[in-house]
Amino acid sequence: MSRIFVLSYTFITAALAGFFTIMHIQPALFFMNIFTTSNGREYYVAPVFLLSWLLFLLPIFVIMIIARLMRLKANDEIHPGRTGIAITRKKAFQSAMVAIPIFINDEKVGIIDNGKTRFFEVRSGSTTVKVGSGKQTSDEQQVILALGEQARFQIEYSTDGVRIKWVLSPLNT
Repeated sequence: MSRIFVLSYTFITAALAGFFTIMHIQPALFFMNIFTTSNGREYYVAPVFLLSWLLFLLPIFVIMIIARLMRLKANDEIHPGRTGIAITRKKAFQSAMVAIPIFINDEKVGIIDNGKTRFFEVRSGSTTVKVGSGKQTSDEQQVILALGEQARFQIEYSTDGVRIKWVLSPLNT
């Protein structure tokens, strides 16, 4: 889902919630009746606005959850004797809904979800692997594979203040 779409939708729904609260239009009117004090003459604006905004944001939450569930799939099978790279992402609460892009030889080959293992078949020889994009990109790992050999990596995150950086580390097998 595009970040621009989500941000635009968020700002539009905030404006709608404010407009509906100011103009006393449903669904804000329903929340006004709940939070009314002094025999219906006054109401608390903040909870009315926030609840109306959450109600307007509900469709995008449902779409994001459905998209996430559609993206879920089982771990890839790793057949012995195939030349390739197996990447395992440690399960973590932080950025659990975010899929990390995987680049092999500077070409995006797929994404990896939280707690999953992906296998990518490659040619024998020298191969470079990195994960993430932008400022979160991991350091590039270079591996030399013989025919029928497999390299295994694990993805973790490390925090640098409030930023997350992906760490791609080889596993000894």
